[in-house]
Amino acid sequence: MKPRFRTAAEIRTWLFILLAVLFILSVSVIVVMGFVIRPQNGTVEMEVAKSALQVLVVTVIGGLVSLGSLEYQRRRQQEDKERDLLRIDLEYREDLLKSTLTRAMKGYTDVKVARRKFRALGRETRGDPGKVYVVAAEYDAHMEAINRAQIDFENLVRDVETSEHAFRRPADLVRSLKTIEDYLGDVIEEYEEQRPTFTERSAGTELSTLTSLKEFVGPSRGSKFVTRVWGPFHSVQRLLREDLLRPRPPDEPGAVAVGDGPAVTTGTAPRPSDSASS
Repeated sequence: MKPRFRTAAEIRTWLFILLAVLFILSVSVIVVMGFVIRPQNGTVEMEVAKSALQVLVVTVIGGLVSLGSLEYQRRRQQEDKERDLLRIDLEYREDLLKSTLTRAMKGYTDVKVARRKFRALGRETRGDPGKVYVVAAEYDAHMEAINRAQIDFENLVRDVETSEHAFRRPADLVRSLKTIEDYLGDVIEEYEEQRPTFTERSAGTELSTLTSLKEFVGPSRGSKFVTRVWGPFHSVQRLLREDLLRPRPPDEPGAVAVGDGPAVTTGTAPRPSDSASS
């Protein structure tokens, strides 16, 4: 059998009605006794009037105490509910931040591995030191890894835009991720355009004719790889780690925005170098 009162609001409503009825009855009895019957001391009527007055006092005091207790319980339940919702939001946000950081690190690592392997295996001189040729098979293999990484960064851009409320500086994150995505997209676009021009399946072409690939595998110092991949990735790392160190969501009251409050040490990224960004 279901309970008659299912919510605290219903309990408060019926309690108010009951107290109001008792209050009206008590006042009515007192008015009748005092102005109509006018009982004498020691009579039954006087005792009835005293009893009505007592009921009136008890009703008022008891009603105030009961309503106060119910309101206190309601507020406690509401606070507990809000606390649980906040905890769920914080856990979801932390998982999202960690997942975004992990995916960005994996994509960047895959790109660096493909870059290093192509430098070692994807180029050959073929007896002419003045010319460097691209090994087609290695070109295919490493462009596949770069293509996956480019798609991962593209998805990360959309994910940050969709859940921007979870990040304190979503515009900066999107800008850095988009820079990496666009750079890798240029390398992939060149691959799509130039790969069909290879005359034989196992043959290659001169590296100098593939400008995006040549820049991608070239020296790091002063390269676009540093300014469009290495630098933006470290910005992404720093922004996400700053968010993880400040667990309150940016739109939550009392949250500390990046740049406010005490400084938080997140580590300083080293300057670009051939060894660090290769």
